[in-house]
Amino acid sequence: MGFVRSIDSGKEMYEYTHGTDFKDLTNKIFYYRTYNDTAIHSINLAQLNFAENAPRLKMPIADNPIVMDYTKNFLQTATTPAITTPVTTVKP
Repeated sequence: MGFVRSIDSGKEMYEYTHGTDFKDLTNKIFYYRTYNDTAIHSINLAQLNFAENAPRLKMPIADNPIVMDYTKNFLQTATTPAITTPVTTVKP
């Protein structure tokens, strides 16, 4: 998390940024998520060229869409309900 405190027109102002990142050092994978997109993103660093003369790579920090609709994926998992035997309660 980043945090900034400033004074604007005599009033203290605070700003913060939430973001999370973690590294898989064994497999050379960098994972991150941002404040606006809590999905975990990954970059496989083993696939990138870090040579001095390699082309520079850029990527946007925030991706769109922020909301991803998984309704179709959910509906595709529908199964036929199993026939169940009703549960009977026995009173003591």
